Amino acid sequence: MCSWLINVEKGYNMTLHFELFQTEKEFDILEIFDGPNIYSQSLASLSGDIDTPFSMTTTGHQLLLRWSSDHGTNRRGFHIRYVAMYCSTPDSPQHGFVVSQTGGHLNSMVRWACDRGYKLIGKGTAVCKKTTYGYFAWDAPVPACQAVSCGVPSAPVNGGVLAADYSVSTRVTYFCNSGYRLSSKELTTTVCQPDGTWSNHNKIPRCIVIMCPSLSSFSLDHGKWRIVNGSHYEYGTKIIFTCNPGFYRVGPTHIQCLANGVWSWRNERPRCRIISCGVLTTPPNGKKIGTQTTFGASAIFSCNLGYVLTGSTVRECLLSGLWSGMETHCLAGHCGVPEQIVNGQVIGENFGYRDTVVYQCNPGFRLLGSSVRICQQDHNWSGQLPICICKYFNTNSDCLID
Repeated sequence: MCSWLINVEKGYNMTLHFELFQTEKEFDILEIFDGPNIYSQSLASLSGDIDTPFSMTTTGHQLLLRWSSDHGTNRRGFHIRYVAMYCSTPDSPQHGFVVSQTGGHLNSMVRWACDRGYKLIGKGTAVCKKTTYGYFAWDAPVPACQAVSCGVPSAPVNGGVLAADYSVSTRVTYFCNSGYRLSSKELTTTVCQPDGTWSNHNKIPRCIVIMCPSLSSFSLDHGKWRIVNGSHYEYGTKIIFTCNPGFYRVGPTHIQCLANGVWSWRNERPRCRIISCGVLTTPPNGKKIGTQTTFGASAIFSCNLGYVLTGSTVRECLLSGLWSGMETHCLAGHCGVPEQIVNGQVIGENFGYRDTVVYQCNPGFRLLGSSVRICQQDHNWSGQLPICICKYFNTNSDCLID
């Protein structure tokens, strides 16, 4: 057994239109009650083959159908269409509502609207009309309510916008890229209004480049600085430092204007210090003229009497911080091995400046000339080379040796 309860709005009745009815007579029965239960007034009890179409109308807004069958014989069954002669109360659109409704009778009107921040998609009104099938229906479907969007606001040059969406009441925040800041005279946010426009009327704020303090008062003694990229000390500007010839730099080689508006050198400032080659010592047994040790200074060396200078006589302090030339030394003068004499010998082992050698003759000979010679500053032995001559001769002019 099956049953169906049909309800329409109060104040209206309904009409059943039978388009087919074929059941097993006396065993398959459809009961129709003019009310909500089996105790209501019976409108009909139908069974068997009944000619269609035919109709019946309720007196109220409720109807109960009860079907019973023995399941012994299968027939085509029944096809029933019911019609209530009114337009039912329409649904409200999501995010919307029914503004007004004049009723559900023929030519009644309903009007819809959307919540704040939503716009109507479709018709905002509908009229109750009778359809070609004989029932009443609204002549337009329930419209949709779509969230109003203000669209993506224009971003400032060198900046952007932050927002989850762009619907009504959404607040968008403007931001600037690193190295830029929003102008203090302009709004930093805007709100999407119900009419689909931004509260700032799409006036785009400006992102101003961040500036670092001026360096016009900074002076690099014995050097100079210059801008190699950027201008007017703005973000990203790079400045390099160079020292004059003869000076070397201490501290940063360059600085850059950072995104927070400060120079990258922090507390360390570049300085130019003069190049020094260090002290040159005076060589033993020599002299040095010149006491300066910085770039461009020179030193002149000489040796004491009897000493020979090796290395450089003049040395200059170069840009590299080194002295030019070779290290200077004063070496004792050397006269070389003295010449030997015939029939004699040279006594002496040292042949440097002021050293002496003694000449002696063999027995039977006598020395003619100086017996002592001294090594002089000009690296020559003093005097002339002496000679050994025979003391005695025989009648044949032969030398007689003792």
